[in-house]
Amino acid sequence: MTTTIAFTDVELEIEHERNKPNTVEQVGRPVSVYSKAPSIRHTPANTIDRLRGGRAVLLGLQTTLVMLTNSFTTGLVTIGITEMAKDLSLDKSLVYWPVLAYTLTASPLLLPFGSAADVLGARAMSLAGCLGCGIFVLACGLVRNGSELIAFRCLQGAGAALFLPTSMSIISSGIEIGKLRNVTLASLALGQVLGYGLGLVGGGVLLSTVGWRAGYYICGAVQITLFVLGFWTIPSNPALTSKAAPSLILRRLWNEVDWVGSAISCASIGMLSYVLAAVAENSSSIKTPLNATLLTLSLLAIPCFAMWMNHQEKRGAPALIPNSLWNTTFSSICIMVTFSFAEMQAMELLASLFFGNVQELSPLQSSLRLLPGVVVATFATLSVGHFVHKLSIRWTLLALSIISSIAPLLMALANPVLPYWYEAFPAQVLYPLVVDSIFLVSALVISESFTERDQAVAGAVINTIANMGQSLGLAFIAVVTNSVTQSKSDMGSVEGLLEGYRAGFWAAFAWMLLNAVVGTLGLKKVGKVGIKRD
Repeated sequence: MTTTIAFTDVELEIEHERNKPNTVEQVGRPVSVYSKAPSIRHTPANTIDRLRGGRAVLLGLQTTLVMLTNSFTTGLVTIGITEMAKDLSLDKSLVYWPVLAYTLTASPLLLPFGSAADVLGARAMSLAGCLGCGIFVLACGLVRNGSELIAFRCLQGAGAALFLPTSMSIISSGIEIGKLRNVTLASLALGQVLGYGLGLVGGGVLLSTVGWRAGYYICGAVQITLFVLGFWTIPSNPALTSKAAPSLILRRLWNEVDWVGSAISCASIGMLSYVLAAVAENSSSIKTPLNATLLTLSLLAIPCFAMWMNHQEKRGAPALIPNSLWNTTFSSICIMVTFSFAEMQAMELLASLFFGNVQELSPLQSSLRLLPGVVVATFATLSVGHFVHKLSIRWTLLALSIISSIAPLLMALANPVLPYWYEAFPAQVLYPLVVDSIFLVSALVISESFTERDQAVAGAVINTIANMGQSLGLAFIAVVTNSVTQSKSDMGSVEGLLEGYRAGFWAAFAWMLLNAVVGTLGLKKVGKVGIKRD
């Protein structure tokens, strides 16, 4: 028996399925609600009219600039933390927390917010995140003490968790598959990586001129402007603008979001992020009872999450990240994203420390030496986005991983007395090649692994893995560099630091070689991606 009820332009079909087996038609949420209550078939929350031409370009520009300005603030606080700590009288034990606080809140919230966005609609959550981030970034520029800076950076991370997954959903749903969509997704990847690099470079300029607060004022104002622009550029979903939609959306939110899986993932990632942040600040803190307990609990939550996913799939219920998704291709892409973002974090952080602490350059001079990486990242990402539909993904990523591995190798062997152009410059040119490309490829592969209505979850998966890669890279580099530096205590302070940094570069070199191996073995079945299919 089927009853059809018309609400303006939206048709909602209510089907009684008490005697029908529940099935999952595609990876993602099942079409039917898993309980015995009637299910609701509807227009998916992220099904919107496809955009073309100038409107599509403006949509890509708006989402990319939101990404860029958000990442810029992270680069700014990374290079300016010493000056900020001095201005705000920040306790030495908390000096790195303004850098780490953002990831501490963003990483665990990405998956729950992405899952909710597929029900509530990507447009509303993206706009809310953009406005929230704009306000909290402005607040970072107005802080009076270190505690306020840490608090607002936490809130900024929560706001970012709203728009990071929804940005990919908006692009995937709003622009037809093809070259324009590929280039736009490439721009999203560029926004994150380029924003951080520009933050490092621009932060050095600001610190040497008007001060670090100006950077937050500019980024906050830009994000609020982009929020206003988003009302016009981001298309609406007719199903969510209907007067009848709110009550139905609330019902869907309860029935179609895997809240248990979201809670487990949030707790596990949150605890792990906290431990990694603590280890990045002080490598010996892993020995404390609190951190050891949290690390154990976060690791134990992983098999619990897998068992819950298996339970949900068996009964045809919503599963946040179904176990069936973890085939060789999907797993390999996730591993490569982790290694690539860990290498990027190591190269940018250790290179800035090498220029500042070993070569004793000013923040401005150090920032300018990072500029080639920003230029190359821009060119490489847009080029790959333009030609990705014609490339063999497996061999392209293999070649880029090997080429990018030369960068940490050069820095590991670098002689600080040699001119910049001999070793450091080629390293800055080569290291960004793989991270931008792998982010784009992962966006295309993972978005095609999920159904159209689950694109925000797909975006959340990509960004969660990228954030965890950066966190793992930062924590590992901190442990390695500190251990080596302390073991060289008999050497001069600069010589000890140099040995520690070199050990970190060697670790990044190993990650890139592992990246090449994983890509070669795990991407055998990946053909061309980003191709329009009839």
